[in-house]
Amino acid sequence: MAANGREVSPLENKLDILRHTAREVKSMNPNDKNYLESAKRFVNQVEGELFEDFIKSIHNLDSKWLFEVAQAVENLKKNHLADPQRAHILTIKRMLDLDNEQWTFRELADFLVWRYEDYPRLRRVCRELKFPLKPSRTFKNQK
Repeated sequence: MAANGREVSPLENKLDILRHTAREVKSMNPNDKNYLESAKRFVNQVEGELFEDFIKSIHNLDSKWLFEVAQAVENLKKNHLADPQRAHILTIKRMLDLDNEQWTFRELADFLVWRYEDYPRLRRVCRELKFPLKPSRTFKNQK
């Protein structure tokens, strides 16, 4: 993804998705237990990955990684990702991948509150991001 004409680093993308998801968890409806639990597991996993990278950088005396984190945080303060909807879809994809789950296209569209006329764009984004969609129902032609 690009922000303000520049390519976003994978670390910056990870931090932005983590921040977005953690904020979403705090404001989430407690009745939506499946998504809430998946989101919490996702946040814990990403935080664990970042913590492991932090500990490795300390053991390896690698200040370069710490500077990369600092730069990514500074960039996030200044810039916003070009397509927040795509970032949100990526967050959901990573959570579903973590649980090895799939959603129907309609579940995703309803969750994201996409209008019917925007469904073709959402389908294209899902294909581009390899979103784990359940196969849609097919109807046989009746004669």
